[in-house]
Amino acid sequence: MSDWRRLWLYLFIASMCEIIWAVALGYSDGFRVPLPSAVVLIFLTASIYLLSRP
Repeated sequence: MSDWRRLWLYLFIASMCEIIWAVALGYSDGFRVPLPSAVVLIFLTASIYLLSRP
């Protein structure tokens, strides 16, 4: 896979992670509900990681 396609793929996956953690944040009730809170942390971390890829 060429570099530019790989980078666009990372960006697309990171944007999907952003949507997932943003929706889960609404369900977490201020981080009082464990499962949505864990989803927020996992997908937020994945999104930041993918956006930081060179």
